[in-house]
Amino acid sequence: MKTRILYLIFLVLLAGVGTFLKIYVYDRQKASPGNIQIVSVPESSVFINTQAVGRTPFNQPYTPGVYAVKLIPLSTDNTATSSAVTWEGKVEVRSRQYTYIRRELANTEIESAGEVLTIRPADLPLAAGTGDIEIQTDPPGAVVSLDGEDVGVSPHVIRGASVGAHEVSLYLSKLKRRTILLNIESGGYTTLLNTNLGLDVDFDKKFELSKLLEASGSARLPDIPKLSPTTTPMPAPKSVLIQDTSTGFLRVRDAGSLAGKEIAQVKPGETYTFIEEKGSWIKIKLSTAEGWVSAEFVKKVY
Repeated sequence: MKTRILYLIFLVLLAGVGTFLKIYVYDRQKASPGNIQIVSVPESSVFINTQAVGRTPFNQPYTPGVYAVKLIPLSTDNTATSSAVTWEGKVEVRSRQYTYIRRELANTEIESAGEVLTIRPADLPLAAGTGDIEIQTDPPGAVVSLDGEDVGVSPHVIRGASVGAHEVSLYLSKLKRRTILLNIESGGYTTLLNTNLGLDVDFDKKFELSKLLEASGSARLPDIPKLSPTTTPMPAPKSVLIQDTSTGFLRVRDAGSLAGKEIAQVKPGETYTFIEEKGSWIKIKLSTAEGWVSAEFVKKVY
């Protein structure tokens, strides 16, 4: 009889502990807000669940759940709707995690591009210090590169990527190449990357040029007509403004390529002196050195 009473007391205590953990630990943790962060080109009005909430760049906390997001591009003076198409989609917000949206809105939907980046607990056990990257592209079939090395074709899952910053590049013929900076979180997470690959309207010109080079058997570019004396050359920018990235920083390299060694990191909102531009890389002046950053994540200031 005494043993039975002690057993019942144990069950009551166990139930009490479970209730306490659910109410004061699990439920509170589940209710902790996450953030929706949005950047766009051009600047756009932001609607969440049909409510106007501001303009891009946008960064606000939201309770965990699924939200309908709509972006309406603004004109250059930010007073009227732009000719660019709108974008809308549904995103999931998770407790204490960022949901990152980047959109490049063009005049047609097939030219528009962008990605949605979210984080969720991994489906499979992960080794310490690693995380998975799950990649979906529209359309599928894009070549996936991680830190400059081809690793597969979308849809693709990169298993066991090391915790820290990485560069994911996506490329499909006739479509715009996308380069995404992301950060693998510790604690057993999967980073979800959903990307729209917009149409590259200049692809045919580039393809014709490559055929000319191949036919000539030389890497020499065809002669380019000289500018008319009345043409006013574009002035060189004086500085560059670092734009938002999914990692919260932008790598500075000692050479203008992904193979260049990282020598520093700069943060969104900072301004640096412009030195020169080569391809998709821009050379900037730091306080004690010079280095190269991706032109995709900077804004030229004239």
